[in-house]
Amino acid sequence: MSEQAEKERIGDLLAAYAARAVPDDSDLWPAIATRLEIRQRRVGWAHLRRRVHVPRPLRRLVIMPIAAILLVGLLIATGFPWSRTEDGAVIELLNNLSAVAAAQPAESTDPIAGYYYMKTQGASLGISTFAGSQEQTFAVLVPSTREEWIAPDGSGRIIQTAEEPIFLGQRDRIRWQAAGSPNLARPLKVKLGPGEQQYDTYRHLPPDPKALAAAIREQAIKTNGPPVDVEMFVLMADLLRAPGVPPAVRAALFKVAGQIKGVELVGKVNDRAGRPGVAVARTTNNWGPRQRDTLIFDPTTSQLLSEERILLDRADYVDAEPPALIGYSLYLESKVVPTLPDDPSFDSLLPGQVVVRDQETISELRGRCSGKLSAD
Repeated sequence: MSEQAEKERIGDLLAAYAARAVPDDSDLWPAIATRLEIRQRRVGWAHLRRRVHVPRPLRRLVIMPIAAILLVGLLIATGFPWSRTEDGAVIELLNNLSAVAAAQPAESTDPIAGYYYMKTQGASLGISTFAGSQEQTFAVLVPSTREEWIAPDGSGRIIQTAEEPIFLGQRDRIRWQAAGSPNLARPLKVKLGPGEQQYDTYRHLPPDPKALAAAIREQAIKTNGPPVDVEMFVLMADLLRAPGVPPAVRAALFKVAGQIKGVELVGKVNDRAGRPGVAVARTTNNWGPRQRDTLIFDPTTSQLLSEERILLDRADYVDAEPPALIGYSLYLESKVVPTLPDDPSFDSLLPGQVVVRDQETISELRGRCSGKLSAD
């Protein structure tokens, strides 16, 4: 299917929502969000998994994840709440991580024989509005496990399993019950075709910190979204967790992090998996209430272990008493595997198709939208 046809299909799906054409038991948004996330990663910087911040809720029990690629891991840190430290301490920590990154063995420049495999556990905040009433809006933290297998040509697959939701306050639980207690744990399966994801792009990033900072800043300006320093922090974190980034580039990324305004030292912490690490954070109020994003690194390898997002102020979109964890990701495995796992359920899928439920693809869901949409 051409890119234009793909865009038109997604547009049709969104139009179906607007026309209330989707049956009550359908939830297309996870599939749409996943498809958009994949498409954003096709060219250059767009390969990076972008964080999607609190969106305006759609009608009809549409669970909207705050993170495309899932967010961050809970800190168990001394000195809570976090206190601002001298910039010199942050620079020292980042310089140490830079030196550790530079000392790591370089990956072969030859294409890998197999697939990059990545496993992530985390939770993202979903916001839903029932029947278009603001009074029926509720928010819920949805834990999940995500596995990705990506070949050198960008093909592969994604499997995401969801667990029981976590309500951060009684108000949201009561509203969810009033909406009929809909199922919020929706698994996803995605079959990727060639070119859907490409990691070799990262090998061509400049290892010079000044040149890399300029490239990241230029890309941050192009987004026309959050303030430049906020977006630079996002891009820096995206690159530090991406596979295939050369050690020299990773070392330069830590130098770049030290130039981003507002980055603070958290210190020694344990993530939600109990792994010891060192952490830095940045606080922003760009989306209203203050939120703190924290990155936790393994001090012995410089690898990004986990991320977390903490809500520091009361927000009307969630019934949570600050400081409240509203998202996290634990990066558990990253390695090269020779083959894809045996899973016959993928045999019938075409590249780009997304399974929202175990047996239903986005195309099949589209076909159930009240006859307003033509068949593919």
